[in-house]
Amino acid sequence: MESDQGDFITRRPTLSDSLAVLDLITAVDMAAYGEPDYDLDSLLDEWSNMSLDQDAWLVQTRDDQLIGYATVTRVDHRFSLDLYVHPSLAPEGLADFLLAMCEIRCMEQMGTAGSSTHLP
Repeated sequence: MESDQGDFITRRPTLSDSLAVLDLITAVDMAAYGEPDYDLDSLLDEWSNMSLDQDAWLVQTRDDQLIGYATVTRVDHRFSLDLYVHPSLAPEGLADFLLAMCEIRCMEQMGTAGSSTHLP
C-alpha cells in the first residue's frame, strides 16, 4: 500500500528495502550516539517476527530518498514502537506523522484482541 503525502510517499517495506532502512537507522544512531548499534542481521531478525505489510512504514521523498521508518510490535498486552526520521533530511512533522500511524495500528490491534486487551 502506497500513500501520497504531497512531498513524500508512505509505503510498506519489503525485504529489498533492508539496506536502505539500515542506512537510515545508522544515520540516526550516528547523529544521536556517534556510532551505530544495529546491523543487518538484527533488522532482518526483527522483520521475520512481524508483519511488514501491517506493522511497518517507510517514508521516502519523491526521488526515493528514505527519510522515515517506523514499526509496531506487540508482545502480550504491550506495544513497542520504533521510529526513525533522518536527522537532516526529514521535514518537520514527519515524526508526528509516523507516531500517528503507529498509534492507529495499536488501536486496531487492541480492537481485534477483545476486551481483555488494555494499555498498562
